[in-house]
Amino acid sequence: MNNDVTRVQSLRRAPIPLVVLLSIPVFLAGIHATTTEAIRTQLYFSLTDPLWYTAWTAAAVHGSWTHLEANMVAYLLATLTGYGIYTKWERERLMLLIFAVVLVTTPPVQSLIDYVVLNIHLNVVGPGAHTKGFSGVVGAFVGMLIASIGGYITHRTNTTIGNHAILTVFFLASIVLFAVYPPDGHVLIVTAVLLLIGFGITTYTIITELNIRDVNGIRNRISQAFDDVVLVYVSTVVALTLVYLSFPADPGAGETTANIIAHLTGIVYGFLATTTLVRSTA
Repeated sequence: MNNDVTRVQSLRRAPIPLVVLLSIPVFLAGIHATTTEAIRTQLYFSLTDPLWYTAWTAAAVHGSWTHLEANMVAYLLATLTGYGIYTKWERERLMLLIFAVVLVTTPPVQSLIDYVVLNIHLNVVGPGAHTKGFSGVVGAFVGMLIASIGGYITHRTNTTIGNHAILTVFFLASIVLFAVYPPDGHVLIVTAVLLLIGFGITTYTIITELNIRDVNGIRNRISQAFDDVVLVYVSTVVALTLVYLSFPADPGAGETTANIIAHLTGIVYGFLATTTLVRSTA
């Protein structure tokens, strides 16, 4: 009886996160459809003479429908996959909290880093240079997805296996980036080696904790957790696909340098913010 009540309550709650998630594309499409280019330009974040409020408004405006559509496809893939994890985890409220924090705090963080890196550190911006679009926030939701995979696995198993899962995703992501930037991969090589070392250490720890000779026992565990395995596998594939799509093959073309910084900033920030919130509410 109690289980039936819980299921009914879960079904009643389910549409609320979905409505929140789906409202963002509608909101952004509405802004693009009802504003002129002149108005949107005033909302861009200037890299030479920024106004404080444009740190947020720039994330809501796009240069074209193609730009908006690409961001929304990636956004929906990341957030709906994350929603699947938190629904299975029965922590939809936690996802709404993470969603709100990431949505509100990522734009100013991204704008600040854009300004510092592009204008102050690299000094590569000219008059009228600006940033716009939802790319940084989308990257943050990709980071949220990666952290959520680790958090869910930790919940279902233990911290060691959860950390191992996160290292695995990042290691695979570095391999994905090799495919994007094969010529100049020195930094990626170092990163991949470090991740491989961490991957090896956690793998060894897990193997020593498990009785690998008990093949039937391991098979039974996998069989019992088949739904979890599928969920994690699909979520990881989505996360890696989004990482691949986030980084253009020609980083020197047009505005892609700013896009790379936005996506990278978002992924790192979203991962850290989600990890912090998951652990603080455990």
